[in-house]
Amino acid sequence: MNLMIQWQELIQGYWTIEFFQQTMLAIGVMLVVLLLNRWVSDKLIHGGQRLVRRSKATWGDTLFESMALPLKRLIRWIAYYFFLVLFPITAPYADFWNGILRSLVIVSAGLVLAAMSEEFAKGMFVRLKEEEVRQTVLPLVVKSFKVVIFALSLLMVIQEWGYDVKGFIAGLGLAGFAVAMGAQDTITNLMSGVFLIVDRTVSVGDWIQTDQVEGIVEEMSFRTTRIRTFEQALITVPNSSLANRPVINNTKRGMRRIRFDLGVMYKTSAQQLERVVKSIEAMLYEHPRVVNDTVFVRFMEFGDSSLNIMVSAFGDTTAYEEFINIRQEINFRIMDILEAEGVSAAFPSTSVYIEKSESELSQP
Repeated sequence: MNLMIQWQELIQGYWTIEFFQQTMLAIGVMLVVLLLNRWVSDKLIHGGQRLVRRSKATWGDTLFESMALPLKRLIRWIAYYFFLVLFPITAPYADFWNGILRSLVIVSAGLVLAAMSEEFAKGMFVRLKEEEVRQTVLPLVVKSFKVVIFALSLLMVIQEWGYDVKGFIAGLGLAGFAVAMGAQDTITNLMSGVFLIVDRTVSVGDWIQTDQVEGIVEEMSFRTTRIRTFEQALITVPNSSLANRPVINNTKRGMRRIRFDLGVMYKTSAQQLERVVKSIEAMLYEHPRVVNDTVFVRFMEFGDSSLNIMVSAFGDTTAYEEFINIRQEINFRIMDILEAEGVSAAFPSTSVYIEKSESELSQP
């Protein structure tokens, strides 16, 4: 009963002409600011872009494009702020709303700087000519910038609300030490990722092979490396796993080996076999995609069911599709050489010889 009386007294206290006037003023100011939001933000953005273009600054468009969305959000927050400080019920808490607005301004500035961090990082690596290194290092640098910006923004917001930042940082140091003791694997992966990048063992776009996975490196982060296999499966590998085991980087070698044994039938004469070997060798030397000083074609051995010719050479590419196309073209040319020489490729076979006894031999 007493609660109902208190509510009635509260409502009667606000049921005045002044209350409605202040309420309408708060709503009106908020609506005006919201209606001007798009016009003000567009004028500021487009005007700033025109001024920067006249000065021929390369970073101008990126800066103002990064400012567009945070600025529109900030103007909306200002509209709500005016409503809260003018509305009679929330007006007594103006200091609280001031702190909220200042915190939102800090957050908006942090968002703009975070959006600009990628462009700034690109400027740092503009003179780096090695594209694969830039593709690997740039995402890590951008993430580092964003982490620093968000951390500083958080500290500024905490300080805005009157908390001791120094004590907070000291507390984070103790907490960080405790976390580090239980996160040794994460730290190991982080350091391994740095070593992989510095040593240029692995870069984004490389075709790598380990005893567990083979594929194309799609992304390298602080902790893991993502590899797309040739079966299109995406495998996430801890950086420490790549750093602590042998890694074959097929992209770095610049060429790929073609190696197989060609078996021809035993009825092939020595002269035919010699011509086939020389013709295949000449064909490989003349092939535009074969590295000449790597060609070896030799009659190697008498096999169980064939005369075996070793064919070995290197194609001038590591791209899988190009390599198999080169291999196919060589195979077709070898078939033409065999057909021209009247030589047939052998297939696995077994000859059975039946020896007759002396009584069978004496019979007519």
